[in-house]
Amino acid sequence: MEFIDNILKNKLLVFISTSQSKEISVIRIVLLGNDAFVNSFLQSYVECLASRPHEYMNYFRFYFVPLSK
Repeated sequence: MEFIDNILKNKLLVFISTSQSKEISVIRIVLLGNDAFVNSFLQSYVECLASRPHEYMNYFRFYFVPLSK
């Protein structure tokens, strides 16, 4: 999870720093897995962005693909 958190942080920082004057595109994230994986990922996402401005959350779209055993 820490690896994924770092990727999200880096992507967001690059978008913000290079897109000051233009509209920032949405980062689409597809999560493949069970409920435990999705919950763990989203918890990390919320913790990462808790100290950031609220509008940062508008830059991400999540798509869930449940995988069953």
